[in-house]
Amino acid sequence: MGMGEKAHLFWDSCIFYAYFSNNTAAYDLSGVEQYIAEAKAGSVVIYTCSVALAEVVPSAFIGGKHGSFEEFLRDFRNAVRLVDLNPNVMLMAARLKDLPYRKTGGERKLGTGDAIMLASCIHLIENYGVAVDAFHTFDSGKKRGLDGGKGMPLLNYEEWCEGFDGSQKDLAQKVIDLKRCNPVHPTPSLLHVRHEVPADKEKHMTEESGVQEPVFHTDSETIYGANKATGKNGHDQKNEDSDDLDSSVAAPPTPPKTENIIQASAVQKN
Repeated sequence: MGMGEKAHLFWDSCIFYAYFSNNTAAYDLSGVEQYIAEAKAGSVVIYTCSVALAEVVPSAFIGGKHGSFEEFLRDFRNAVRLVDLNPNVMLMAARLKDLPYRKTGGERKLGTGDAIMLASCIHLIENYGVAVDAFHTFDSGKKRGLDGGKGMPLLNYEEWCEGFDGSQKDLAQKVIDLKRCNPVHPTPSLLHVRHEVPADKEKHMTEESGVQEPVFHTDSETIYGANKATGKNGHDQKNEDSDDLDSSVAAPPTPPKTENIIQASAVQKN
């Protein structure tokens, strides 16, 4: 990222969950708060997948900073952008889930929600041309999966890729190439005080896996899947080399605007 360029960040659901519930007892949220402030100021763009709307449950907002995810998206329009689900994202998520993750004899399974988040970030890079600077997450693999076992850690994902064959390595490399890290700001602001977390009080949230495919509308246009993107110079561009499964699907008609429609910024590169 050059001088004066916007930072492009992709956030896992757990970042929003911790922020909305103001869970400072378990996580240092100073970097999260600073990035959100910078996003609202226009120097940072935050992306996430629309599945976060299903993973961040309403009870997370009790005693938090916002009443709902919808309210947050309205307040931070243009600062937080949603990548909607499409068949290509879901197929890649399935392939990521199906990889045989192993490490020194142990095995892990990648959860559905995590797979969709990773696939959405990869899709954003490969199909929209967004240079994502970091994939922020708190996921160190300590939460339990649906089978009761520990899930795949996203932070040290590469450690669980032992014994992959050629095609499996190629797919896993897409995740390994993502800069997966905690949302620690490189130049902390004095306005955001860090919250130290005692080791004996560390807590980890349980994320619910689910898929929800809402349609998000902007004041000017609606983007469906990877049918349209905006390049670095602001010109509309099409990915000629992409063989998107949804490229022949016509966009549904735009419904009339109501107060109940979630309005969020379309994914684009500024």
